[in-house]
Amino acid sequence: MRAWYLNDPHQACTPAILEELGACVGKAFEADKGPDTLFLTAISEKELRAAFADTLKEFGREHCMGAVSEVQDFNVVDGQVYIDVRDSADAWIRVLLFKEDRLTLPSSVWRRLLPTTEDTHVDVAIASRPDPSNGVSKGARNGAGRKEGSAFSVKTYRFASPADERQAMAVWTQRRGQDGGTQQLIVDLCRQFYDLGWVTGTGGSISIREGNRVFMTPSGVQKERILPEELYILDMRGNHLYVPPESQPGRSPLKLTACAPLFFHTYRIRDAGAVIHSHGMDCVLATLLQGEDATEFRITHQEMIKGIAGHGYRSTLVIPIIENTPHEADLADSLADAIRRYPETTAVLVRRHGIYIWGKTWMQAKTQAECYHYLFRLAVEMHRLGIDYTATPRGDGATLSPAMLAKEKEALLARGEGMGCCSGAGGGELQGSHALNGSHEKAGRYEKSGIKHVLMDIEGTTTSIDFVHQNLFPYASTQVGAHVREKLAENDPEVLGDIQALRDGCPDGCPPIPEEGGEGGREGLMEAVVKNVRWQMERDLKTTALKRLQGHIWRAGYAKGALHSHVYEDVPKALARWTQGGKGGVGGVKLAIYSSGSREAQRLLFEHTEAAGDLRRYLNCYFDTSVGGKREVESYRQIASSLGVSGLDEVLFLTDVVEEGLAAREAGMRVLLSVRPGNAEVDEEKGKGFVKVTSFEEVDAFLEGRVSFPI
Repeated sequence: MRAWYLNDPHQACTPAILEELGACVGKAFEADKGPDTLFLTAISEKELRAAFADTLKEFGREHCMGAVSEVQDFNVVDGQVYIDVRDSADAWIRVLLFKEDRLTLPSSVWRRLLPTTEDTHVDVAIASRPDPSNGVSKGARNGAGRKEGSAFSVKTYRFASPADERQAMAVWTQRRGQDGGTQQLIVDLCRQFYDLGWVTGTGGSISIREGNRVFMTPSGVQKERILPEELYILDMRGNHLYVPPESQPGRSPLKLTACAPLFFHTYRIRDAGAVIHSHGMDCVLATLLQGEDATEFRITHQEMIKGIAGHGYRSTLVIPIIENTPHEADLADSLADAIRRYPETTAVLVRRHGIYIWGKTWMQAKTQAECYHYLFRLAVEMHRLGIDYTATPRGDGATLSPAMLAKEKEALLARGEGMGCCSGAGGGELQGSHALNGSHEKAGRYEKSGIKHVLMDIEGTTTSIDFVHQNLFPYASTQVGAHVREKLAENDPEVLGDIQALRDGCPDGCPPIPEEGGEGGREGLMEAVVKNVRWQMERDLKTTALKRLQGHIWRAGYAKGALHSHVYEDVPKALARWTQGGKGGVGGVKLAIYSSGSREAQRLLFEHTEAAGDLRRYLNCYFDTSVGGKREVESYRQIASSLGVSGLDEVLFLTDVVEEGLAAREAGMRVLLSVRPGNAEVDEEKGKGFVKVTSFEEVDAFLEGRVSFPI
């Protein structure tokens, strides 16, 4: 069997695409021939004789099987034949079947049967049987109007006559020739977006999904000079359908965009039809307008908000902001998490980097991209002029300035009004006179200590060391082989990225991982990955690549219910208390995690706690070793910069490891040492000058300023 797209024979069609259409290929007559199997006809000159030519013409017209809940098996008895099927974007896929091949199609797929030019001899047996997914019996099929033994009674033709079909095909072919297809469209958009400043300096990218095919730009090339034949084409599992030829002399070697894992998240989670990744300057500025610790961009009461799906003039447009990483592919987990946490968003901002925008079609994605960029430019200008772009206009349309808001708040408090806690998203934002927050006592609870952020370690601080070493690590070690084998069989781009990261970051002495396609094949590759991972785990190494793969294995374990995480009993209550109900509410502090585990592993742990459920609502930021090692002073300075604090002494770090505490203290942070059951003994000499706490309840006295931090 071979399969390809008719509009471009160079584009192979993978089994994954056929499977998405409900089609499958096997050996002739190997399908289940149960009592409900009904052989309709044999398209054979020997069997049909004079009726052969007319029957072949009938099956050569585009048709489906209507509303009948069954599948059809096309069994090639002799010779070879084309079966053309339509994909979800209405493009023809041509399947070439040889002797003893079988193609099974569900009733809803448009199809046609044609002889090949090489062999006009056709001998195909067509059988019908119930669709296994519907459990329809033979009696139900006959009751639906089938006349047993008739191959034509349930056909639904797409066009009224062969002449109409030929005319429609001619128009479709002409249109494809005029616009150059999806590749030419992406090239045209790249040039337009370059002129707008969205994809300059080889940055940015565009991807369009056409049915079961995904078109993507290459990485590291001048987007305004890109050619249609330089685009990559993949199926929804990441298999390559078309790889561009070697680049022209004087141009950079071609490779698939590093945005691919992020694009696939929007396609799989949101069923998007197109994604635009922009490096526009206003997108970057929008991530910084509210400070480095802002996790959202908000704007309201602007006409151009109407251009964003699901929003109107009075809507508050909310766009999540995720932290940037040194490598684009490492953003994939954070972007997927943001997409799931903000079900109404059609964009995710990346701090100091740019934005990802998607839509159901390329036209919707383009329209929304233009609106987003306009709104970011507007917000930057309003901010420069001192106008609050997040505030709801008053009756006359005027926007309250911060000074006016403060004055009105004082007046309301004097009258005993405005005492309720703000329930607006983001917690503690003043949005007009009806969003005035809390009492003076509540707002100043942690003011005396000066602490605005609490940064927490996980192992030995929020979570038992035994859970990590007796549950999480053994699970990753025992499941790594099965996980990699399963994902490699699916050609999952995520696991391919994990393997490449392990390969690139292999420590000295670590078992190497061969390139794919080397000696031993996929099985040898999988065995090498298992050896590499277990070698690192036996030595308790904390490489970023290892932690990333472990996080993906744990994600699968949590999803299956095989894992539930542990936190100490005092932790959930403390998180709620410190944040005043969630993510730094009025009068509360903001919470962040810094662990050697990947950011995804951190989020999973706090999402699936056995005793308290999902605790992520209290956490603002997650940091892993991509910012630096936990015993390095510079790491804590980098974290403080990301949090946007005025001074490092506004951050309290909780850890059970003295060396980490020393690095954080040298950077300028406040530090308390966590002493939990099962933790290693604290070296008294190294631990001099540190205050030890055995419960988060003991931290309150320091946060409230009742006890001073040691100098």
